[in-house]
Amino acid sequence: MSYFMFLGKKKEIKNLVKKRNPKASKKQIKKKTNEVFKELTKGWNFKNN
Repeated sequence: MSYFMFLGKKKEIKNLVKKRNPKASKKQIKKKTNEVFKELTKGWNFKNN
């Protein structure tokens, strides 16, 4: 898992969060995205390559 793939995933999640809740504020979207992301990345370790 490279860092760029990681960033791409984050963008994907953000778009999903936006789709599910179009009225959410930017702050809410960011918070939710980070929550989901933490869950997803629990087992991952990043190598900066």
